[in-house]
Parts: sequence; C-alpha cells; structure tokens
Amino acid sequence: MIMNYLVANIQDVTLGKMAAHFGYQPKYLFRLIRQLFDQTFSQLKTETRVSISKSLLELTTKSIEIVGYPSVSNLLPGL
Repeated sequence: MIMNYLVANIQDVTLGKMAAHFGYQPKYLFRLIRQLFDQTFSQLKTETRVSISKSLLELTTKSIEIVGYPSVSNLLPGL
C-alpha cells in the first residue's frame, strides 16, 4: 500500500502527506519505510521517480514532468 500511494502521488508526495493519509506520525512512517525498504523516504521517493521516468521515456511519449522532473537534464544531472 505504501508503494501504491507513493506511485500514485509521486509528483507532490511528502512524508507528512503520506503519514497523514495512513494515519501515522511522520517519524513512525519514516522508520517503517526504513524497515520495509531498507531506504529512507527520500531515497525511496527518488528511486521511484527515476524508475517511473525511465519507463515513461522508454515506453511512452508522455513527458517526465508528470513525476516532477521538468526535463531529462534534471533527471540526469551532468549530461
């Protein structure tokens, strides 16, 4: 359920919003995510955004802006 919520709300999700959605305190959700995914919330969010962006670029003509990246250069700094 955590991943489903994260994917569905990837453009503007925050730890606070997600915690409120599930009725948890942010600190508890942070620890739960760390325990379940062995990552911090920020790491999980970034990994999810990159994964969705990669799929969009490979499989569709949709813009990666829908996951919060204004352009490919923002997704891949240093290019």
